[in-house]
Order: sequence, then C-alpha cells, then structure tokens
Amino acid sequence: MGRASVRTYFEAYERYLQGYRDLPRAWREHEIRLDTVLSLTPEEMGQFESDLEALLDAWTKRVAATTGHASSNHDHRSQVLIALLGFPWQP
Repeated sequence: MGRASVRTYFEAYERYLQGYRDLPRAWREHEIRLDTVLSLTPEEMGQFESDLEALLDAWTKRVAATTGHASSNHDHRSQVLIALLGFPWQP
C-alpha cells in the first residue's frame, strides 16, 4: 500500500468524521476503531496478514452469497471501507 493510498484512506476517514452526526445511530454504534501493538516476528506478521486476508475474503463471499454480488444497496447496506495497516512501530 503506497503513501497515496494511505492518504486517500485518511481523507475518506476525515469525510466520515465530518458527516458522523448525520449517520443513523446503528452505523455510529457499530463503527470499527481498533488498535493494538503486538510483539511479532516477521513470520508471525506474515501469518497475521494471511489470517486477516482470509477473514476479509470470508466476509466478501458471505456478502456476495447474501446479496448476489459483492456490494449492494439492499437491506440498508452501505459500502464500508476496511483499511488495515501493520508495520514495525517506531515509538
């Protein structure tokens, strides 16, 4: 993921925050904000990445099976950006 992509994601998050109060309560209650610092080897980080990719792939398939395609406006659905970054922390 390049710097331009990261910048684009942060700009999208800024737009989200600007319109936060206008979102339905259900969306605000289920917002994902997670962060942690793990002590990993490069190999463990690779496995963690694989696990996350598998989780996202499973959800992509789950949504596609439910809606007939990967994204939908049916049943109060909205596109949700999931942007994950993992890198050696420089405190």
